[in-house]
Amino acid sequence: YFTKYFKAKNKKAQKGVATVSTNFKLNEEQDRAFRLVANHAIAENPSLCIYLGGVGGTGKSQVIKALIKFFEDRDEGHRFIVLGPTGTSAALLNGSTYHSVLGIKDTTDSE
Repeated sequence: YFTKYFKAKNKKAQKGVATVSTNFKLNEEQDRAFRLVANHAIAENPSLCIYLGGVGGTGKSQVIKALIKFFEDRDEGHRFIVLGPTGTSAALLNGSTYHSVLGIKDTTDSE
């Protein structure tokens, strides 16, 4: 799944991966992360949980936007969820916080 040389059995799906990657002008590292998830989805493997990290300006948001487009193009938006550690990070990509999705509550308040 790691390389651009992965070939899906479905040529239309493989073309979709290449098209989104090109349209979003992903650099080599961004393209590697994008293809890891996209190729996994095409191969119809079990769920994949992935952490996409890096310092500011490395293109994390660009990769996530490309993945959102990829899944929307395949009418599979329901298979992709964006989570962030803070409300700000989640809001930037129309995602949710880890805490809200996982139902983690702040127990430090003793009311």
